[in-house]
Amino acid sequence: MFKSVFEEEFYQNLQVFAAPPILREMLLYALKWNQSFVEMMNRVFSLKRF
Repeated sequence: MFKSVFEEEFYQNLQVFAAPPILREMLLYALKWNQSFVEMMNRVFSLKRF
């Protein structure tokens, strides 16, 4: 399920961990949804000014 842990010292010092590809997809989807929500709210608030 998870990729192997990086053996290089650089990754050990940063505490970087491998994750399954689905986690990346979930995060990208959440980011996209959040951006569209912020844009929609900006439109709503700009319409309320008139």
